[in-house]
Amino acid sequence: GGAGEYAVDTGVFASRMARGSKHWSPPKRIAHDPFRSLGNAVIWSAPDKATWLFYVVRYGETWSTSRIQAKISRDNAKTWSDSFMISDREGDMVRGRPIVLSNGSYLLPIYNERGFDKEVVGADSVSTFLMLKPKSSTWVRGGEIHSANGNIQPAVVEIAPGHLIAYCRRGGGYDATTSGFIVRSESKDGGISWKAGENSTFPN
Repeated sequence: GGAGEYAVDTGVFASRMARGSKHWSPPKRIAHDPFRSLGNAVIWSAPDKATWLFYVVRYGETWSTSRIQAKISRDNAKTWSDSFMISDREGDMVRGRPIVLSNGSYLLPIYNERGFDKEVVGADSVSTFLMLKPKSSTWVRGGEIHSANGNIQPAVVEIAPGHLIAYCRRGGGYDATTSGFIVRSESKDGGISWKAGENSTFPN
């Protein structure tokens, strides 16, 4: 929330509904940067009961200048840690929740948006993934999904041990089109490498 997508005061807000209640609490800001706008908040409850908040911090005029930061809560999202960097690679953004792989690792779907344009996603934009072993403190970058027109915002599922399928939003502009389709890719090694993204049968 904030004055607008590109406003500096844009932050992440949360509202709670207590068990048994029918009402949400007033929104409370839980992440803020006094100099940069935030976006794409993702909340996820991990198997170890930690609650993660991932979000994007925009460093320049377009989202292609973004980085990914996070906070952790150990008390069911009532209080939060200080923010910390998940990826300082320019253009990295988050949009979907992590999944837990069959080997116990966490897989966070992210993407690297390129083009430095407010209305067009660059054709060289790629979906990619960060992996974290539960007892580790370092997210490790997995493989990238490349496609003809670029792709972003992957959603991923593991259908068998190590066998992943991802569907991604296509690159390009935001105008209505009959030629844009959701991009599909597969990994057979737990996200280390990915096949080239191809158009699925689903309209974007």
